[in-house]
Formats: sequence, C-alpha cells, structure tokens
Amino acid sequence: PSPPRSGSKNYCPNSNGGVERLQESSFDGHGYRAHRFLQEDSGYRGEEKIVPLLTPSHSSCRVGSNRGRMDMKLLAWFDTIGLLQLRVWDFSFRSLLREYGRNFIWRVALRHPLRTWQGMNRYRTSQPCEAQPVAQSAWRNGQDAVVGVGFCLKPLHPPCPSGRANHDCAFFEKHLYQTDQTVPPSCQNCTIRTIGQAALGAGNAFYIMTSAQDILFDLFLPALKTRRFTRCTVAICRYSYEPFALAASIAGLETHLFPYHSGDCKNYPTWRKADIGVKEEQTDIAPAEYASLLSLLPPQPTLAENPIIKQGHLFYPS
Repeated sequence: PSPPRSGSKNYCPNSNGGVERLQESSFDGHGYRAHRFLQEDSGYRGEEKIVPLLTPSHSSCRVGSNRGRMDMKLLAWFDTIGLLQLRVWDFSFRSLLREYGRNFIWRVALRHPLRTWQGMNRYRTSQPCEAQPVAQSAWRNGQDAVVGVGFCLKPLHPPCPSGRANHDCAFFEKHLYQTDQTVPPSCQNCTIRTIGQAALGAGNAFYIMTSAQDILFDLFLPALKTRRFTRCTVAICRYSYEPFALAASIAGLETHLFPYHSGDCKNYPTWRKADIGVKEEQTDIAPAEYASLLSLLPPQPTLAENPIIKQGHLFYPS
C-alpha cells in the first residue's frame, strides 16, 4: 500500500485509553520507517511521538484496512499451490488497474479469445518455467527469433553511456563493434553487449526490454497478430517468469527463459518500480545460465561484420 501522507486522518486506540491520529509518516523506499502520531487522550493531548514500524508482530494497531494485504497473501498462496494450474494470480490481479493489464485484456484476451484460451491451456499443461531444461537442439536462430534482456543488466559503475531505463545501446547504435572503434570502459564487460553481439551474430533480433507495456506492443502483439516472431530466448527476473511465460504462450511464442542470479525483483512492488524505470540494482545472470544462453547462439561468419540496424525498439542484423 502507498505510505500515508502527512495529515491523513487515521485513528487507532492507544495504551492510555484514548486514540492516536496519524499525523505524519516517513518512508524509506522499503516500508514505513516511522509514524508520527498526535496523542488525543486526556493525559497526552497535543504531544507528538515517534513509534516504530507497525506490523502484526509489533502492534495491534493498524493504519487502514488489512483486507487488501490479506487478499494479496491469498493470491500469493494461489500461486504457490498452482491453483487451476495457474501461477500468475498475484501478478494478474495487481495488474488489472495498470495500463498494461487493461491493454492486455482489451487487445489480447477480448480480441483473440480463442488464441488466449489455447495459450492458457498450453501454459497450464507445462512445467513451471524454472524447471524446464533448455536443449541446444531445441532452439533455431533466425529473424523470426528474438533474444531479449532487461535494461537492469546495464552497468552502473561506470554507467551505461545510453542511459538506464530505455531500449538503447550505444555499442550497437554507434557501430562500436567495428574493429577500428574505441569501446568505452562501460561496454567492455557489459552483459547486454555480449548477449546482443551473440544474438545478432547468429541472425536473431535483439531486444532490450523495459516495461511490460512496451513488451506487449513490441513482442507479444506482433507475434500474436502477424507471426512476426515465433521464438524468444529471454533473460528475465524470477518474479516475471510466470507472467511472461503465460503471455508468450498466448502469443504463440516458443520460449526459453533464463533467470537472473541477483539484483532482480522479488515481488510486485519492486517489479512495479522497475516497470516505470526505477531500478537501483544491477542484475546479473548465474555463470552456468549465462553459458547455457550463449551456447544457443553460435556465430554466423556471414553476419559477423554486417551493420546492425534498429527498427523501433529492436535491433536486427542487416
């Protein structure tokens, strides 16, 4: 829930028999750090005090209703047990009021009900994504295939010259892959550069992913409507595994997912911040998963020196 704003009229009983009104709250980005209450009982009228974070284990006083929190826990439990063989309950219900959720329902589910039903059935009969092994023989390279990575793989120290939460890559856009170009220090050990070069060199499209809304319009809808893409290999945060797998299944994409090892989103609030471009951590991929992903992308000598072009938000070998 959003932190209470200064002056909000939230009351709860206190140990002196009176009531406390929430006067001010400070917020540290992870949860409530402290709440300022104004005493309104006869013994402490008008006195302000700071009390620690209110949680079920620390206080019987609640600010607002716990109903929403209980609902979210119930949805997370549905994901844990795989209710109806679906593992996207928490994400889906939280996304209903977001632009991505509304667009997905309107542009995908309502306009393509049969494909949505078929995709859901494929997803329901599949194993959980993290349990699916990837065989090199199962992947075919080509321009109807996409290799995607999250913008959160971009380096922070030194920072990426293209900025952070965007689809840009100076290494490809400025043709720094050519042998006579000087490569900036931030690009030399960049995971995005390495995966992108391998993907494009193998003949695939390459996509630096940002928001769910952009992924819907850049990847899922073109695959669903025109079969522009039929396969995707994606490095992704573990919280996004199941929602991405379901959407890709509905779009008819053959999908291989590789998890981040650290720095990735663990829940909806952190995912939501990253979805709007607020991501302070740099993610990385475990060495074994990284090697497995690169093994799917054998270089094609005929494409190695060809110029790379950008169309929309995706990069393509020319």
